[in-house]
Amino acid sequence: MNGESLQKVDCTKFLGVLIDHGLTWKPHIDSTSVKIAQCTGILSKLKHYLPRNIFGSLYLTLILPHLSNCLPVWAGTSKKHLTKLTTLQKRAFRHVCCVDSIENTSKLFSSLNLLKFTDLIHIKEAVFAFRIVNNLTPPYFQKIFTFNCDTHGHNTRQSRYLRLRRFNSKFLKQSLRVRASSTWNTLSNEIQRCKSISCFKSILSIA
Repeated sequence: MNGESLQKVDCTKFLGVLIDHGLTWKPHIDSTSVKIAQCTGILSKLKHYLPRNIFGSLYLTLILPHLSNCLPVWAGTSKKHLTKLTTLQKRAFRHVCCVDSIENTSKLFSSLNLLKFTDLIHIKEAVFAFRIVNNLTPPYFQKIFTFNCDTHGHNTRQSRYLRLRRFNSKFLKQSLRVRASSTWNTLSNEIQRCKSISCFKSILSIA
């Protein structure tokens, strides 16, 4: 390219995300898992020396960035990989809350107003769709998303829904295009019509 030879690699890093040649995201999941496990170890040691009320902030600083970085891009990975990160998040959160390893985490997340990994995926995909619908993304994203009304021309209650194309391959079914559109279409018209992204995020976080 431009007179320079390109080296073929199995995996490369871009914006903190490991992109493998098959787009399985396994290398990125493995790398993220190691980082979360290391940070969990730090939390485990610190819990004996620091006041309990700062551990929520430590979670937001040490754990959450690894889970949320470019999440909509790689959240289409296999359920097995997502389950792995869910388990690690719960383990880290139990250390944050200083509870036993068998403690149910659902109420703990709610009490600290923090999101479980599955909810984080849902919100990140919804926010991405909001940006698409409101022309807040680069033009090349706008070209691959269309509204239902652009297809059938009727102004119905579902006019603001994003069109869902049918794909045969499992890879395309898990693409960001399909996931973001599906997530957007599950939202009520009231939520879809939020005037600002901050309002949109706020409503989703408490829904």
